[in-house]
Amino acid sequence: MRCGGVQPLSFWLSARGLPPAPARGEPRIPLYFDKNKEVWGVAPPCHSPGNVIGNACRGAFWAVVSSGGKTAIMNSARYALYFAPEPDTALARFGAWWFGRREDSPHFEALSDLADLAPERRAALVADARGYGLHATLKAPFRLREGCTVDELAGALAAFVAGRAAIAAAPLVLAEIDGFVALMPREPVPAITALAADCVAAFDRFRAPAAATELARRRSAGLTAAQDAYLLAWGYPYVMDEFRFHVTLTGRLDPVERQHIAGRLRPLLAPVLAAPLRLGSVCLFCQADATQPFVMRNRAALE
Repeated sequence: MRCGGVQPLSFWLSARGLPPAPARGEPRIPLYFDKNKEVWGVAPPCHSPGNVIGNACRGAFWAVVSSGGKTAIMNSARYALYFAPEPDTALARFGAWWFGRREDSPHFEALSDLADLAPERRAALVADARGYGLHATLKAPFRLREGCTVDELAGALAAFVAGRAAIAAAPLVLAEIDGFVALMPREPVPAITALAADCVAAFDRFRAPAAATELARRRSAGLTAAQDAYLLAWGYPYVMDEFRFHVTLTGRLDPVERQHIAGRLRPLLAPVLAAPLRLGSVCLFCQADATQPFVMRNRAALE
């Protein structure tokens, strides 16, 4: 069946070797809950819940959703296209130190101490950003459309980068974006903006439509009319001419703390801030479910 097609729930459960949707009261593998919807995991008999990350990133872990008496199937995994620094570069080494993890692994290491900062505050600074790893978004996280597989997505990425040149730009600068400390180009880089726009459009056939709850969450931040139109068209408001290439380093901070943290990071980032930016690949990341970090699945090299 072609990617993007629709089949009944029973078809998808049967085709993937999944048991029937559990009836009320039967054992379930909890993923997450909200007040209007209950979601539980259903895994093939040969897999255990402990292998959720590996299974989801191979497209083999699914969730059944029950809401208002209706039942549907959805892939609990989310996927995204990111810039991630090449291994053994100054930016990659900084990211591993700052976030205590590598982008190609779900495992977290202990965070390194930062002088004059309490360990609890050090952890809070990166609590949200750490789960994404050091990256810049090219196509924001999305769930796969019914009928699509992660292997098809990875294959499309390989075809997408073929013949595309790597992008060189001036060194990044330490900056503020929407209250976050981030690394950004001093000036917009048209080639990166064009690459991101191409990623958004070319891979949208793989994206499941955004749920009403997701649309409401995005709109709660206060969107312009243009951003809302992009949200409806592409599932994310900050695309096309609203796109800003950035590498988030912290959560949202008040101005005083933001200035303090930027001052502490600037000497530590000296090798990064001195090196030209090179975007040499587009990376496919996977998040098994909302409790798991995003992990790099594929790095597709630009030429």
